[in-house]
This record gives sequence, C-alpha cells and structure tokens, in this order.
Amino acid sequence: MRERLILWVTAAAVCAACSTDGGGEMDVPIACEPAHAAVSTPEGKSLDGARECSTLFDPVIVGSVLPQARVRVFAVGRRLDLDESESEDAYRRVIGCVMDRASEYFRDDALNVIVFEEYTGFPLLLVGPEAARARANSTLELAAAQLYIERYGSLAKPQEPVAAEQELVYALTYHGWPAFYRTFAAAARSYGVPVMATSLVPIYDPATLEPSRTDIRVTNATLLFDPRGRIVHRWDKVYLVPFEQGIRITPGELASVGACDMGGYRWGVGISLDAFKKDYLEHLNALGVQILVQPDANNSNWADLGGNGFWQPEEWLGSVMYSVQDAFPSIQFNVNPMMTGHYLDVVFDGQTAILAKEGSRIRRDINYVGNARLDAYPLHPDAPFPYMGPFPKGGFLALGPWIWMDPDYPDLCPSAGGACIGLEGVPLVPPPDGGREGIQAVLQSLAFERSNLARPYLETLAFADLP
Repeated sequence: MRERLILWVTAAAVCAACSTDGGGEMDVPIACEPAHAAVSTPEGKSLDGARECSTLFDPVIVGSVLPQARVRVFAVGRRLDLDESESEDAYRRVIGCVMDRASEYFRDDALNVIVFEEYTGFPLLLVGPEAARARANSTLELAAAQLYIERYGSLAKPQEPVAAEQELVYALTYHGWPAFYRTFAAAARSYGVPVMATSLVPIYDPATLEPSRTDIRVTNATLLFDPRGRIVHRWDKVYLVPFEQGIRITPGELASVGACDMGGYRWGVGISLDAFKKDYLEHLNALGVQILVQPDANNSNWADLGGNGFWQPEEWLGSVMYSVQDAFPSIQFNVNPMMTGHYLDVVFDGQTAILAKEGSRIRRDINYVGNARLDAYPLHPDAPFPYMGPFPKGGFLALGPWIWMDPDYPDLCPSAGGACIGLEGVPLVPPPDGGREGIQAVLQSLAFERSNLARPYLETLAFADLP
C-alpha cells in the first residue's frame, strides 16, 4: 500500500470530519425528475467479509478539503482486471475494497457520494465459472461469442428478427445484470451512502428488477442507488461511440434525460461522449444541473491522438473544462472518473479528475499529461473540434496522475489542504528536448509501443468537498 502522506494540511479539521461507519446517511432525501417508475430494493448479501485490499484496490489518493461542506463527492478511477470475472464474490470483493478505502475519508457532517467510472460492470459480462473457457480467449469478441454459443442458445428470443450483435449483447447483459445491481445495492446499503454506477443495462421491470425476455434492447446506463440500496434513477447514454453502435447498443433520448436533487445540489449525468456534446450540456444546464457527473471508460491510449486528430488529453478539455465555462451558467462542477487497465484485448486509459467553475481551491497551474497551461488555449483555433478553448473559467480540484508524471506538472496535490497519497511513486516522463512538443513526442512513442497490456496502469481515488 502507498501509505506515506505527502500533504495533509488542516489535518485537525479534516480528521474531525472523517468517518468509517458510513456517515449515518440512511435517510438522505433524493428527488429525481422524471421520477423512476418505482424504487426497488435488491436482495442480496452485504459487502461485509474478509478481503485483502492491497492487491485489489491500491489507489493514488487526491482530495480537496473544506472545513465546512454540504457534499463530499468521490470519483473512482478503477483499474480493470480479468480476475474480477471469476465469480460474483470476486467482483464484490473488489468493489468492497473501493468502498472500504473511500470510507476512510467519509465525513460525518456532509453527504458522501461515490461515483464509479463508465462500464464499471464490464467484468460481469463474462462472470462466473461457466464463462471460464470463454475468458481464456485472446479477444473479447471471441470470448463473448463462445459464451453465447455455450450458454445462451436457449434464451427466449423476441418476436421479430434482430441483428446477431444485439442478441449477443443482450445475452451477456442478461447474464451479468443480477450481479451488477446486487453488488452496487449492497455497496450503497452497507455504507449508507448514495452510489452511482454505470454499465450495460437491460430493459427491466422497476418493481422486480427482472430483465425483459422479449425486449432485448440494452443501454449504457448510469444507475443511482440510494443509501438503502434502491435504484432511484437511470440515465441512458444518448450519444454512442462507434463501438457501441456496432454492437447495437440502444441510445437514450435527450428529451428523457433527467436530474436528481440531493445534498442541496442538483445532479445530472453525461456518460462519456454525451458530455462532449453542446446540446447535451445545454439540456443539463436548462434542467438546472449544478454537478455534472461524467463517467468515462476511454477505450484507447491516453497519450495518443484522439478521435478528432489532436492530442487526446487536450481534446478531453473540450468536454470537462468546457462544461464549467459561462456558456453553461448552472453547471458548477464536473466529476469525471475514468477507468484504466485492460480486459483481454480491450484497453482503457485516462486520468480521473474533479473540476470546478470557480473558487480559491481550483488549480489552473496543472493539466492532463502533455497539455499546455490552461491559459494557453486555444492552441488550434481553426480545429473542427469546437471546444478547444479559451477556458477563462474553471480548474482542477483534484487530478489523478497518468502512469508517468508530466515534468511540467510535477505537483498534482490539491491546494488549500487535502489528501495527497501515493504520487511519490509515479515516475516522471523521461525529460526530452523541445518543450511541450518533445513531451508529446515521447508520450506518443510510448503510446504506439505494442506493450499496452503490460503497462503499470494506475488507479485513483479522487474526492472534493463542495460548499
């Protein structure tokens, strides 16, 4: 475990606000519009039980602290591992370790909210001993096809013919759905805090949580579990990436995207690409959303060119930093947990962050790896990607590192006090010649190496107090 405390300013105030008993938040009022058809309390075991967490969740921890706050929000940047798929219990142990670690920083005097990354339920698509032979394949595509052939030929089919890809994804989602909702309901209930978790989700009966046997649509959805473990809201991803389109994920409808009030703030969700779209951000702004939760699982190399042909960490600013500009006056915070690691041949990479529009704690002197200073944008004023600066507002409350630290930003510790643990173990990028362009060249050369699956991907637990 990374145990050396690098920075802990205002320690007395912070420790007085910390709790490991879940904060006693079982009766947190949560009001969502539109209302979920019904709240469901999944049955299942708690997350209690023996587990060795040093190998299951060992994050870098960065936390921005206020003496007084209404909310402490946690962004979980978890490292995916194939071993999580061995059984539902194996997966629950990992999620239990995340909750254990987060609970060390719970406040007694504020609402604690845990936000997991996009596709956090990914390992459950191939969960269990019955999928062991499928997991032995070299690619996710082969593994999924084998499991479907072995296990799901007898599933009821819809009345009308559908694409094979849609049948396959439905079958895998149907298989993993019970473990997903049981695990995160238990996480919320065991620790008495709201939890947001994102995965492929079937069309289910809100009263029973039973998935439909005839409607095989599957969405990429964020579910909000209240402190009693009930599912109280669902956000379906509207804008799908090409991979999701190819496997026939069903997009949500922008007009149906809602918001929830809890802890004195209005919360909204923009899953990954949704939060890159201006009309989506305008919709959340019109709803009065103040905290934008942006779960992400970027299935490409972070230190590489992005989908628009520019440095990907730079393009990312066009979402997270753009969302807290004056174009969207209601949105005050962006909570962006990002998955890392790999699952068979699928790689996930990125940096977990929490941002704010304003305040004395925001850091404008740090940035994602390889990026210029925030005040330097726009660097590409003629770029077709529309949101590459300028960024006169906003900054980082908490920013997790990449697998190498950018020499231009050696200190990612939050300002004005907070937690900063584990950054001393993150190596600096080898110092190149040529300034920022040289750093990019080094990182791009690393990104194109054929050793992605062996990289020491980091995981991050970021948190920030919101006044």
